[in-house]
Amino acid sequence: MAAEVVDVQGTKLLATSSADLAINFWDTQTFKIKKIISTPEIQQCLRYAKWGTDEKDPDLLYTGGNDAIIHIYDLRTYRERSIFTGWNPFLKRDSDQKGHSGPIMDLLPIKEQKLLASAALDGKICLWDVVSEKYAGSLGGENSHLKGVTCLDWHAENSWLLSCGLDHDEIGRASCRERVSSPV
Repeated sequence: MAAEVVDVQGTKLLATSSADLAINFWDTQTFKIKKIISTPEIQQCLRYAKWGTDEKDPDLLYTGGNDAIIHIYDLRTYRERSIFTGWNPFLKRDSDQKGHSGPIMDLLPIKEQKLLASAALDGKICLWDVVSEKYAGSLGGENSHLKGVTCLDWHAENSWLLSCGLDHDEIGRASCRERVSSPV
């Protein structure tokens, strides 16, 4: 399903996910499995992030999958640290919903703004504040993807978030912090 090179305390590992509800960590030199983490759902995407420069700052792996939840794993302990979710199937009004309602297809750490962007088949791009670990808002509206968002990229020089979707459109959005549809 997905693969990402991670740096765990100076050691490079290849993290992979598949339909077996696990994330496997492989030694990049020997290609032997070093660690396996069980997951509650198939994880479609994996993204490594270290938000600070201090060696005490955690090495984190963000994963997203079919359950519309972003799982956050601490790579020093290989345990789930927390989750990002806001979608609740029992809420009556769509206006009360935060987060995704469909499978998450891509994650993108935006280090300059301390945000994690997530893209899903529900057509939304959600932003998550990594300091408070809370939902920061979503990008969308009339200029959003109609058939789901499959990938994200960040252009740091111009502070543009770029997205591609199943509708074959590429959309660029200026400064994420200024364009969220709900306040941080």
